[in-house]
Amino acid sequence: MVLRGSRFYLAAVLVGALLIAGLPAALAAPTVTATIAVGNNPAGVAITPDGSTAYVTNFENSNVSVIDTATNTVTTTIAVGSRPYEVAITPDGSTAYVPNFGDNNVSVISIPPSPPTTVVATAGDGQANVSWQASTTTGGDPITGYTVTSAPGGKLCTTTGATSCTVTGLTNGTSYTFTVTATNTNGTSAPSSPSDSVTPTAPAPTPTPTPTPTPTDTDLVVEARSKAKTLTPGKRTKVVRTAATNAQIKKVKTRCYLYGDKLTGKDKQAACKIKTKKTSSNAKVWVTPTCSVGLKVRVNIVANQTGMDKATWQRTWKVKDQPRTHCPINANG
Repeated sequence: MVLRGSRFYLAAVLVGALLIAGLPAALAAPTVTATIAVGNNPAGVAITPDGSTAYVTNFENSNVSVIDTATNTVTTTIAVGSRPYEVAITPDGSTAYVPNFGDNNVSVISIPPSPPTTVVATAGDGQANVSWQASTTTGGDPITGYTVTSAPGGKLCTTTGATSCTVTGLTNGTSYTFTVTATNTNGTSAPSSPSDSVTPTAPAPTPTPTPTPTPTDTDLVVEARSKAKTLTPGKRTKVVRTAATNAQIKKVKTRCYLYGDKLTGKDKQAACKIKTKKTSSNAKVWVTPTCSVGLKVRVNIVANQTGMDKATWQRTWKVKDQPRTHCPINANG
């Protein structure tokens, strides 16, 4: 009989089974919680230090049943000498010793690592990232590798000690679970408990961006006084007769320049008399210069509309130097 935590394990020699009994609070009468079929005449039982595995000697079969205590199932059977009677496990969990009654010798069994625990899987596109907690018992030897196996499909990923890896080659839309085994010089552990089921999926397609509409060319046709013709002081001249566009006329700006300097405010009003008629589809401009020396007139027209490019028209006229009159502003002295 072996006591481990709140359970004790009893080899039932006559029925070929291992009985597991629980100890209720205050050590009341124990109750049988499970019965595991093993070999004939089980004689001895020992539990690994981490409590994950039980070793049961089967007297009549000359072998040892290895039991996963988490699932209460026999994971493998190990042949030993004739009529094994008892079994003992070293404190580090690396080795089991089995005395063989019929051969007068002892079989020495190297115990592999305990299974990894807490296996967690995260699905991706045709793959899954799997992580786990390291084996708690390694028999004193370091873990040299872990292997992850998918179900279904048996897809693998391995590490040399790291506790996560990515299983690739999975089918999107199919559910998978994953188990992990640990390996060191003593052997390979039993598989871990499976992870929760996950389903790889392809990422949502990236929406196709709406193309930016290509601007439509804006037509701006202006009928205006020839640039070669001058303006006459004191005479009103229609410098822009019409402006036609397939968009909208946004701006009509008339400026006066004296010796290259733009006139503003009262100076502009004293040198140039300007009249403008503008609609969204047409424009007309009249100019009356009041002086001549060093004076020029310039008209700017801009047409534009949403979704269309901008069109600009510009023309400059000189003022005829006859009669020769100076502009009555401070800039002229």
